[in-house]
Amino acid sequence: MKSWKLENGNIALSYDMREPMENKWIIVLVGVLFVLLALMEFVFLGTWYSVLPLCVLFFFVFIYWALYPCKYNDQIEKSWMNHNIDLRLHNELEKYGKHVHEVRRKLVIDTKGTYGIVTGTYMLVLLSNGIVLEYELKYHRPDESNDAYCEFVKNPVKCTNEEHLKKIQRFSWKRLLRRVANSEIIHLNLIFVSFFLISACLIGCLLWVFVHFSFISFIGIISYILIYIAIKTINKKRKNIVLGKVAKLLSLPFILFGLWIKIAQPATVIIFSYFFLVMIVFFLPLILFQGLSLIGFISISIPTKIFLTFIIGSILSVHCPNIIRKLVKNYSPLRNWENHKYEAIQEELSLYVLHPSNICFFLYFIYFVILAISGYTQIQYHQPLITTDIDSSILKAFLVFIAFTNMRGKSKEVELDSKELLTKMIKLINS
Repeated sequence: MKSWKLENGNIALSYDMREPMENKWIIVLVGVLFVLLALMEFVFLGTWYSVLPLCVLFFFVFIYWALYPCKYNDQIEKSWMNHNIDLRLHNELEKYGKHVHEVRRKLVIDTKGTYGIVTGTYMLVLLSNGIVLEYELKYHRPDESNDAYCEFVKNPVKCTNEEHLKKIQRFSWKRLLRRVANSEIIHLNLIFVSFFLISACLIGCLLWVFVHFSFISFIGIISYILIYIAIKTINKKRKNIVLGKVAKLLSLPFILFGLWIKIAQPATVIIFSYFFLVMIVFFLPLILFQGLSLIGFISISIPTKIFLTFIIGSILSVHCPNIIRKLVKNYSPLRNWENHKYEAIQEELSLYVLHPSNICFFLYFIYFVILAISGYTQIQYHQPLITTDIDSSILKAFLVFIAFTNMRGKSKEVELDSKELLTKMIKLINS
């Protein structure tokens, strides 16, 4: 490690940075060991049950092995930044008064893309007066005259990045209530029905062709592509006018198919957004209850599982929008990976259609359809839609959801001020 002072007064650090995926013999040795374990199971027991868990374990070992050198670099930079901040922080604290002190620090590394490209390294210092100071560490790439080095900006700035502030500030009811009071309700308009229907129809037509003519369509598409490539290749070598026009004519379906995909893409994003929501907030609780029942941790019937699943899924999807937003932005395939321009628009559309008011409308619509059909079959044919218990569980879940929604709405109209209530209670005690 080598440290020196730059012309602008900042401090520089140069050290032997470790590279990702070092020491390839380690991961090779682990892979060979896992293969031997699987072979031993097959030789002695005649089964391959350990292959899947060993593959999953190898995946996590590979990720840890690949990223460990980067963590080593982060620890060196963190330690060096802390040392320089310790030497200079007291000068900054004097600007805010004698009673202001440091509360905590946190290293924040901003990245982008699926490869985790580092865009900024910062040390955040939270002060007792609520101000967050931000010390930046700039990375300078090597050139012909200098090796790579890190530049510590000794003069901090007040942090205004909301994402950074969230990472260092602890949960506060006061701050949460202030955000709720100052937040504006976003009113979303419905996507043009005609455009969505056209897109959905295009998707349906494409799926119908592949389902009903899967083998024929596959052979036809492959043959068409091969003929197009052959004519394109021959025309490129011989520059024939007729072949050129034939190639342009054959390329027309590709252009139309590309236009088809572009038009159908919005509907695909909307449909998959709701599919992702259903899988997370409805199927995951159902799978959890089923798993707990299988291991004997709980003992509940299938109608009860459906009842609890509908309640949990409905309430989470409508009344916990921040959870849904974080799931889409962090775990959904529709998130913005920052690799292509369309990904940001795709994420924006997904978040737009998953607004709580839209989800609430679709839930009411689905409950309406189920209850209408169930009521009709019961009255007309004296038979349940699915079974009597399951129909009843869906009805009860809908009633609980309505009660919770109305209770949450009416809570805003309650004439109950905490400060005034506490004052009156103290008056009563003193009297």
